[in-house]
Amino acid sequence: MSGDGTSSTSNFDYHEVIYDIYRCAPQILSGIIPHLTGELLTDQLAIRLKAVKLLGDLFALPDYPISEAFQPLFSEFLKSCLLSNPTRPEADQIISSLCDRLLDYDECVRKQVVTALCDVACHDLKFIPVESAKLVAERLRDKSLLVKKYTMDRLAEIYRLYCCKCSDGSMNCNEYDWVPAKIVRCSSDKDFRSETIEMVLCESLFPGDFSVRDKVKNWVKVFSGFDKFEVKALEKIMEQKQRLQQEMQKYLSLRQMYQDGDATELEKKTSPLFGFMSRGFIDPAKAEEGFKVLDQLQDANMWKTLMNLTDPNTTFQQSCVCRDDLLRIFMIL
Repeated sequence: MSGDGTSSTSNFDYHEVIYDIYRCAPQILSGIIPHLTGELLTDQLAIRLKAVKLLGDLFALPDYPISEAFQPLFSEFLKSCLLSNPTRPEADQIISSLCDRLLDYDECVRKQVVTALCDVACHDLKFIPVESAKLVAERLRDKSLLVKKYTMDRLAEIYRLYCCKCSDGSMNCNEYDWVPAKIVRCSSDKDFRSETIEMVLCESLFPGDFSVRDKVKNWVKVFSGFDKFEVKALEKIMEQKQRLQQEMQKYLSLRQMYQDGDATELEKKTSPLFGFMSRGFIDPAKAEEGFKVLDQLQDANMWKTLMNLTDPNTTFQQSCVCRDDLLRIFMIL
């Protein structure tokens, strides 16, 4: 077996052989887990069904704690069962079994369960109860940074899909309005920086083709459900963004003021600004070095575009154009 469903002997059903051998020597499963996982993910329906049947038979064996020993594989198996027939009578029980493993002691298992539940939700949001999705969201407070970050990315993906479904009228438009609030709350987590949360809110939360009007409409609806803590957290994120904008405006004004003046004096005044602005980035040291490199550039179009970008009167559409123009200029320089 190769993991992609191919075999050197097409008529040979090795799944039955694996089952028979496992009953005599359970330890053999460790070596073939990657192949079975690959078969669960293959595009070939016949192979997927055989893998699901084999694992179903293995998990059903009495006195063989395979589901405990191989939790990631078990989670992938349960997800495959759901996707093959989401309306099956056992669907609620399968989802419940997956949700129970969200509290597993192993971070890899917890992450795998988040993957399984979110994959099913992204296939069709109706397949996963909202309460189960909220249990997934609790992993934003996981002790593992890996699980927390991954959960945030997947929740943003679910919310994007939800926005699309609401936009085309195929879904009730209030079931997942709680997702942005959960993400905003993470700004108080020491493992997350507010700029990380800001990036998710700005770049990952809404579909790429959403208009400004669509985004505003969603934010108004979402914000109306924020509690005091969430309102304060969002205000803090926006205040930090505003301070960065104001400090950049100060820097640009100083550059104009000392354009033909003392370079040493300009450096003395701008250096503290670089340090302050750098604290608003994920890697402050790298950001400060970037500001120093920026300060040495002489492209007039770049400085004009940067001034327009930091102008409070610049519209959202104009700021997007300015940002793209700056990126093109930086690629050339």
